[in-house]
Amino acid sequence: MARSIERMPAIPRNMTRVNALCRGGVVLLCSHLEGYIEDLGTLAIDQIGRRQVPKNSLSDAFRYHLSRDLVTGIFGTDNPNDRASRVIAFLQRDQHIWDSSDKFTHPLPVNSIIGRFSTPNHVRISRFFNRFGYTQFRGDLERTLKSQFHPCRNMVDHIVDQRNKIAHGDYSTAGTPGELDEMCRLARLYCRTTDHIVGNWFRGVGCPIR
Repeated sequence: MARSIERMPAIPRNMTRVNALCRGGVVLLCSHLEGYIEDLGTLAIDQIGRRQVPKNSLSDAFRYHLSRDLVTGIFGTDNPNDRASRVIAFLQRDQHIWDSSDKFTHPLPVNSIIGRFSTPNHVRISRFFNRFGYTQFRGDLERTLKSQFHPCRNMVDHIVDQRNKIAHGDYSTAGTPGELDEMCRLARLYCRTTDHIVGNWFRGVGCPIR
């Protein structure tokens, strides 16, 4: 749509419409990127419980992140009665995560991990997969993308930066339809490669997600 309007006479009204469409495209692209990473994590968490993955296949931090909302709540009060109630809630929901069984045998709480993910720049995406124990994400991504690693990483960071500026009312942020096309191309390559290496890692710990 922006490209077709861009071909029209360069009058202020047309330029404003192109600007608005490109700005909307950046916001939507960033939302798609964030949603894709969240969906990949949600799929993994669902499969971990469904396939009864051994607990020692994933990092200890993974269990902490699953229970983080309840664990931090326990220490969020000094009132003994409130703290006791929160301990009971923790045991009722997450005892199966922390007991001595070798495998995850129940559905796992997704929102504890997914709900705290936002601003999908490259560093935050790496940290997101670190929660599962996949600490080699950045290195694997770089080795797989090779010469395209830095363009993809920089573009993902640029998309998030542009979205943030737009969200804070910077109306000068726009770009051209051609630039938006390049954002989409590199974001797709980043996500497609992420899907591949993350899928391989989960397959390696006994939890195929693809």
